[in-house]
Amino acid sequence: MLTNSIGDQARAYAMRSNSGHLRTVLHVLTKEIANGEVADLGQRLRGNAGILHDIEARLTLTEQYQQNVQDAATQTNEEQEALGVAHKVTAKLADTILAQPIPADAKMLDLHAIEAAQALNTVVSRLNLDYGGQYLFSGQAVDRPPLISAKAMLEELQSLTDGLTLAEDIAQAVTDWFDAPPGSGGFLDVAYKGTLDSMRQSRISGSSFIELGASAADPAVRDVLKGVALTALAGSSTDDDQHTERLALARKGGEIVFNNQPALVAAMARIGTRQKALETQGAENAASLSVLQKARNDIRQVDPYETAVALIEAESQMNTLYTLTARLSKLNLTEYLR
Repeated sequence: MLTNSIGDQARAYAMRSNSGHLRTVLHVLTKEIANGEVADLGQRLRGNAGILHDIEARLTLTEQYQQNVQDAATQTNEEQEALGVAHKVTAKLADTILAQPIPADAKMLDLHAIEAAQALNTVVSRLNLDYGGQYLFSGQAVDRPPLISAKAMLEELQSLTDGLTLAEDIAQAVTDWFDAPPGSGGFLDVAYKGTLDSMRQSRISGSSFIELGASAADPAVRDVLKGVALTALAGSSTDDDQHTERLALARKGGEIVFNNQPALVAAMARIGTRQKALETQGAENAASLSVLQKARNDIRQVDPYETAVALIEAESQMNTLYTLTARLSKLNLTEYLR
């Protein structure tokens, strides 16, 4: 025989239903408090998820632009540093040679030639450094160093000038080699291993690109190498009768380096212009990211205070329900008839 009435069953069902609902509410609110984001975006957006998708797509794209800016900024810094090293090392060499008050003797001239060979090696090695597996002075050919070694370059020039004795003739031969157009068997064919076409570009915003990569084929860079190489070649002869020509060759190299300093500084200034453009675009991208992130957060995030109040209210309702259930479960006929 059943002891519960229909009313009792309905009441028990209602309590179970309310208990299940409150447990779900507590779970959702607890999750929202922990994550800081609304659990049901569909309800928040009323089914219009396109708004959020558009914001997140723009956010992803802008983040990529900003990453491109940061990568390009690092690369241009490396380029600037490389040319800065070339400028510092070669300017010091030129000043030493040209500012010497009396003509150098054979030993001093040999020392200048050794210093020039070391300077050439320093400059070439710095231009041949890679950044993240990419060679910055090779144009589009970022997979390979832009230049042959300084030693190989000097050997090529020594072979080229073998048999020449006059400083003027040697200087002209070396100049012609460095300045020769592609296909003429000069520097661009033998010593330079990069490309001569347009430079690499990276998109840094929805409407702008930045040009990446200086080039070791730049005339300003070639003239630096030319002048230093000429001074290094001044030490290749052991014939004392050639001292005057060797001295003239060393001075010619120093003059080329000295006269090329404005061109090298101009090349550095062009990189500086790109650095400034990257700095400006980086600030604009950062501002856009801030706006987009706020817009996304306004949609996805919950209000901590309101959620905490709702959680406390739900816990209170659950406690009340448990208390009521406990009291009802202790009812018996004797207590009911009292």
